[in-house]
This record gives sequence, structure tokens and C-alpha cells, in this order.
Amino acid sequence: FPVTICSYKELDSNTEKFIEFMPFGKYRDEKLVNIPADYLVYCLNNMTLQPTLEKAIRKILDDRKR
Repeated sequence: FPVTICSYKELDSNTEKFIEFMPFGKYRDEKLVNIPADYLVYCLNNMTLQPTLEKAIRKILDDRKR
């Protein structure tokens, strides 16, 4: 299903954008960085996400591993 993007945060000075807020579900309008990892992993494994949302979730999970 299509996901409406609620908010963006610039990743760099070019044209690439980074989603900052969850656009749907239990954590709608919450900052992605504040959402529990198990929910983000669930979204990756069980939903078809917009590429920008998927990339944002993967980056957040990767950053948490460091």
C-alpha cells in the first residue's frame, strides 16, 4: 500500500531526503529514532515499504548496532 510521507530531514545538501517520522501504524508521527528496534525490524520483514522509509529504518538500525 502507498505510504504518505509526513516529514523529511535532509540527509545531505543534494536531493536525497531522509524520513524522520513514522508515517503509519502504532507509532504514527513518532520519530523513527524513538521507535523500538523490534517494531522497525517487524516492519522491514512484514511490510512493503517505500524505498525511502526502508532506507531510513535500515540506517537507524545500523546506527544502533554501533
